Amino acid sequence: MPRMDKQKRRVKRKAKKQRRRKPWPDSRKNWFECQRQFLTPAFWRALHQIAGKVEGLRWTLTATLMFGMMMVFFTAPSVHERFAEAREVWTVLYPHRRRVGKTVAGWLQALQRIGRPVLKRMAEQLRPRIAMMLADAWTVDGWAPFAGDGSRLALPGTEALQRAFGDGNGETVNMWVTSLVHVGTGVPWAWRLGKGTASERDHLRHLLPTLPPQALVLADAGFTSYELWTAMQQRGQAFLIRLSSGCHFYVDYEVRPNFREGIAYLWPTRQQKSPPLKLRLIRIPGKKDGHKHDVWLATNVLESTKLPRATAAKLYRMRWEQEVFYRSLKCTLGQTKLASRTVKQVVREAELAMVATQLLLAQAAWAMIRQGKTVRASAAKAVQLFRREMRHLLRHGKLRSGCLERLGQATREYRPHRTSSKANRATPKPYKVPGPPNFNRITDDVKAAIAGHCDAA
Repeated sequence: MPRMDKQKRRVKRKAKKQRRRKPWPDSRKNWFECQRQFLTPAFWRALHQIAGKVEGLRWTLTATLMFGMMMVFFTAPSVHERFAEAREVWTVLYPHRRRVGKTVAGWLQALQRIGRPVLKRMAEQLRPRIAMMLADAWTVDGWAPFAGDGSRLALPGTEALQRAFGDGNGETVNMWVTSLVHVGTGVPWAWRLGKGTASERDHLRHLLPTLPPQALVLADAGFTSYELWTAMQQRGQAFLIRLSSGCHFYVDYEVRPNFREGIAYLWPTRQQKSPPLKLRLIRIPGKKDGHKHDVWLATNVLESTKLPRATAAKLYRMRWEQEVFYRSLKCTLGQTKLASRTVKQVVREAELAMVATQLLLAQAAWAMIRQGKTVRASAAKAVQLFRREMRHLLRHGKLRSGCLERLGQATREYRPHRTSSKANRATPKPYKVPGPPNFNRITDDVKAAIAGHCDAA
């Protein structure tokens, strides 16, 4: 009889283990449970398959990468202090795991053993998950808008970094970062690193394969390039890019002051052997008070029903999310100047900073969507919430539940009717407003050449 009771208990325990556990409601999730919605088990399995056997005695792959991302969110000025804070949090969070190393040098060695393909795979694995979690705010008027732009991150002036990233004069050492940001949510999608003298146009060309269907690339006048636009046209990639006075177009009509939109051909003189680009030009008139200037846009979406003029104006205004992202990365998270002093380490530091920022903004945007809010998330408030959660963990030994609800309150400041001036800031660098493009009437010779290229195509 006791033996039968023992067998029954064993069967009940087995059935209980096999029973699918119901997920906790959002109101009970803490910070790391919200993070696991993006860093899923499949995410870590994919990284382990690429990394192979790179783990040391103390530093596992998960601990090494999580340390690098957590250190981005702490406020201590030195790397050693941020490392100590991250180690304290990790020890309290996982008290029954093997303790990680105590020195920054050991962590850097573990990070250096991890190949850069692993760091690139982190972003590749996060993209489809982000698109799924933020599906309710992913499209704007039928388009998935992505803004492309570049910025520089300062580096230490070591000899190794000067050889790899210097400008040749020995004066500045910078890393150029070109990124694509989903302007509907403000979450970075993909990025590419290079020297401080790298071409952001070439970087954007390499980032095009990462874009999902129905993507619309938004860019400023720095991306006016026949070669870049031809590459995007060949890939079937839609774009909406601002024009400047350096652009010359062929038109078969008179461009009047009240011009709204029309078909034009871009065909530089040095590219006469290549086919011309047929584009649709859109003019967004400025305000009458003189504070705003006319904005000229070019797009390869020729049908006005697919991309109306009002939608184009709305989407291009949303391109400012790209600038907000760089401000969050460089000012809010303190990544204006990186701390690593070797080439391998500084590249890994930049990659981890970008992934950490992507994950933080994705969590905040997800919290906004779950609460039905249409406002943008604030990176500053989100990182402040992370620090409060970690202080609570160190004080009480466990994380608080209900993090998603608190994260949904991290909304960006919105004061459209501001009357007071902003805080005093340093004088910004002068900005030259892009002028209107130049137009040439199509002659009979040019028309015949364009028709020849069209027939050949």
